[in-house]
Amino acid sequence: MNSTVAAALKKIAVALFSDTKILKKVAVFILSLLVGLLMPMAAVLGIFTGKIEINKDDIENAMDSDKVEYYQRMDNTYQSIDAEMTNAGYGTRKEEAQVLFVMYLTDFMDQEDFVLKLVGCFSQGQTDAELVTKVNEVFGTEIQLEDYSKVIEVMRMTTINPYIFKDPLTKNNVDLVAFAYEACEDHWGYVWATYGELLSDKKLNELAESFPTEVGEKKDFIQKNWLGRRTSDCAGLIKAYLWYDTESGEIIYENYGFEDLRANELYDAAAEKGTLDTIPETPGLGVWHDGHAGIYVGNGYVIHANGTHRGVELQLLSDTKFTHWFEIPWIQYVDEGSDGEPVETSELVDSSNQTTSETTPILLPEG
Repeated sequence: MNSTVAAALKKIAVALFSDTKILKKVAVFILSLLVGLLMPMAAVLGIFTGKIEINKDDIENAMDSDKVEYYQRMDNTYQSIDAEMTNAGYGTRKEEAQVLFVMYLTDFMDQEDFVLKLVGCFSQGQTDAELVTKVNEVFGTEIQLEDYSKVIEVMRMTTINPYIFKDPLTKNNVDLVAFAYEACEDHWGYVWATYGELLSDKKLNELAESFPTEVGEKKDFIQKNWLGRRTSDCAGLIKAYLWYDTESGEIIYENYGFEDLRANELYDAAAEKGTLDTIPETPGLGVWHDGHAGIYVGNGYVIHANGTHRGVELQLLSDTKFTHWFEIPWIQYVDEGSDGEPVETSELVDSSNQTTSETTPILLPEG
């Protein structure tokens, strides 16, 4: 790859990952590098903004065999990084390694044991600064922490980590709590009638027209603060987990047959419920007051989509206006108590993401 083109694309990628409103995963960035050699820069921008659809076969047909072979090796290396990061127990961080490869280390991919050297740069409890320093030491690069951090911050913000689930084949209270922490840590925004998808300009305009009071009057704030992020309303945070498809990584409307219920409807449909003075210490219960719902995560804390100007956040239950608790319909409640400080996502997750044949399938609602 021409070094001038590569350098320019890297700078564009950093800017786009910082500012663009519709963001793709790392794999799309690989494709954009390929397209960047054949199309005007506007085409590369179009890929990131979702305005241009790319047919990989058409692109490969336009290239000579050497370029096709180069990008095949690049794709093979990308997939190897996925596998080796998972094998090393860093499955939750594989996209970090893939970002480093695509943006900075493609010139090293033909070196012996390149993937293992890259994986070896990772360690438990490592900061981004420590990772970048280690990569620079191992490969002799001069990666700037600021550039890397801009890209990886947006990657974390827009991607749901599939490794947070203890039992991805069921919908259960433990994984619901992990999902809620993921949304909180990734700073999901609040937008009425949304349920965890990335918010685009088109979607925002549609919502503003459909809900002039709930969305239209707040459009300027939403556009400035939540565009390009995942967003939900209060019940939408719960539905985002119920509708999340662990195989595809997508949130699919009314997936598995789980109904589109709002906060009061979720509470009304619950078989077990009560006032807050009787709440069991069961992480993953719903909490409710008229018109609003959240997720109790244990130890006196709740995560909820707390209005347009605050987004998804963690709060002490005692600092909220919730009045009742309830078992969320379609959630299996397992005995998974906790004590001490609020449960962190990492404490709920087995990073190996292994399931066994004893895992039960997702239970669909009756009827």
